[in-house]
Amino acid sequence: MSIRTPRERARKAWKSWATEVGLAVVVLAGFHFWQTRHAVSGAAPALDALSLDGERVSLQSLAAKGPVLVDFWATWCSVCKAEEGNIAAVAKDHQVVAVATNSGNTVRAYAQAHHMTMPVVEDPGGALARAWGVNAFPTSFIIGRDGRVRFVEVGYTTEIGLLARLWWAGR
Repeated sequence: MSIRTPRERARKAWKSWATEVGLAVVVLAGFHFWQTRHAVSGAAPALDALSLDGERVSLQSLAAKGPVLVDFWATWCSVCKAEEGNIAAVAKDHQVVAVATNSGNTVRAYAQAHHMTMPVVEDPGGALARAWGVNAFPTSFIIGRDGRVRFVEVGYTTEIGLLARLWWAGR
């Protein structure tokens, strides 16, 4: 039986901790890759549509002004509802386009009831979602000034996470 010194015990503990953290990072990165495997990369697909307010929403003209958050969501999605406050907070100071996919005829009432101030575009048949490679909701894209996809996130994203990605895309 060998007796370990405090230094040896500390080294073993740190090695164990580093291994566990490394494994968690690999698992999370793999999960993120799997979730976004169909999402577009490179140049963002066209997004030129009328918002619920009847205003023209053009990703090309918005991106020319700075980074844009394009958020694909659905009225029936519980994670989308949980993330809604984060998107609304980001929309106060940044360009955001909310794309309501496969939500039936409840989008206008939902947007009004939830006081959505950003442009909301309806995607009733999911054609926009398919063009962008969206397979789950919510899916958020950060588009840079050059019209290229900088970040893709599937699932719940924090306000600070969205702001950090927008800041990075605007650099």
